[in-house]
Amino acid sequence: MTTTLNGPNGLRIVLDSREIFPSDPGDGTPAMVHYGRYAGTYWCALGEGELACGEYTLTDAQYRWIESQEDVVNEFVSDNQ
Repeated sequence: MTTTLNGPNGLRIVLDSREIFPSDPGDGTPAMVHYGRYAGTYWCALGEGELACGEYTLTDAQYRWIESQEDVVNEFVSDNQ
């Protein structure tokens, strides 16, 4: 199952339950942030404030929105394990 959360100016978080591997939590990418041609894992975007290994720095508004979605992302991952 995939779910897309749409944020400001085309920013989106794609949640994909097929990428959740309970026996190996470090495997898979269940939460990805996309903005144009840039992408990164949700947790990297939240921790670093950037996408594509630093090729794009999130704006303050984009970062605040990503941060505001943390409970939704964690609940999705937890509910689909």
